[in-house]
Amino acid sequence: MTSYGDLMKLNKWGVMGVLLMLVTLLVFAVNERVNDKFVYDTIITATTNDETDIILTTNQNEPSTTQAVTCEKWRHVVYIKTHKTGSTTAQKAISRFGDKGFKKMPRPRCTPFGGGYPGRFNFDFTPSGKFDVIDGHFRYDPVEFQRHMPEDTKYVTIIREPWSHFQSSFNFYKPQGKNGPQCHDSPINYVTKGRDVDVRTFVTMAEKELGPHVAWHFRFKNYQGHDLGLDPMMQDDVIIDREIRKLDDSLDLVMIMEYMDESFILLKKEFCMDWKDINLSGRNGRRYEKTALDANQQEAFDRLEKVDIALYKHFNATFWKKVDAYGRQQMAQDVATLRSLRKSQKIKTSLQKEPGYGPRQYKPTTKLELTARLKCFGAKASKVADYMLKNAGGCYEEA
Repeated sequence: MTSYGDLMKLNKWGVMGVLLMLVTLLVFAVNERVNDKFVYDTIITATTNDETDIILTTNQNEPSTTQAVTCEKWRHVVYIKTHKTGSTTAQKAISRFGDKGFKKMPRPRCTPFGGGYPGRFNFDFTPSGKFDVIDGHFRYDPVEFQRHMPEDTKYVTIIREPWSHFQSSFNFYKPQGKNGPQCHDSPINYVTKGRDVDVRTFVTMAEKELGPHVAWHFRFKNYQGHDLGLDPMMQDDVIIDREIRKLDDSLDLVMIMEYMDESFILLKKEFCMDWKDINLSGRNGRRYEKTALDANQQEAFDRLEKVDIALYKHFNATFWKKVDAYGRQQMAQDVATLRSLRKSQKIKTSLQKEPGYGPRQYKPTTKLELTARLKCFGAKASKVADYMLKNAGGCYEEA
């Protein structure tokens, strides 16, 4: 007769046998999946809901380890393409990713710059329609975008260390002889009265001369702040800090040109991109002699670029907070991976020595010329021209 203890032993071995069988079947199923190459790329397409996906990320260009990554569905983005900040490289990544199922602002655009630049972006000055992605040169207006874009829109931009940025702008916008723009090389011509000066001398002259009365003054007075919708003439520290914090509240990611690779990794995380979406390097680099400021010139520059300096200080700090949240060690590993991929595919930075303005640039000098270029707006063309030229400092003649 079988005792109670014997029955318990039999039941124990029976349970263990079942568990062993289940583990064997699970291992077999996993091996079959791997052999069938059952893996997914992190390519997110337009959806009708906001649910969260768990996506297995792997790619022939990625490290061989497969890991689970939680990605929030991405559908809409506004990329504020600031001037002279390496912004074209980041735009290419966003634009290429957006082409996987999203609409962009129609091209060619009616205006030389989006939404009535250099005025704040105005949706009345765009082709009709709704947009999933808006990327390009325009002056940011968070209230206007929140009014017209879906609530789930992400807002991204890029900034650059102010002195490096200033030198780049000076090199780009300085007069290029007879073929250069007439009105648009102001404010340089306004400040220098046509004299040939170096960038350090220009700083001390511009700090005394530039103001709202000078056409395109913002190009050398807080240009980045202007593009992001701030008043470039602000001087009060408390007001500057308040306005930058308000701007920060409206942005999801501010990339830093000096840390482009780290910025790409954060961009990849923000939109759940694949490695191939960010596997690119800078374009349209320009060679020019970089220089340093002496003590007096530095003081003049600090006054001239007060907003941009505060802007960079603030967003440089928030950038590294995002890196800390991401994990410094993980960031270092991912940057090394990105650089390795770029090197293996021989993606190189294209450096060119180019003149500033070319034929493609917006350089009409009269309202009549600008209105003619805005004929796609029909009866509204004159109104758009007035808006653009007013915000450019009235650099035109009526004839």
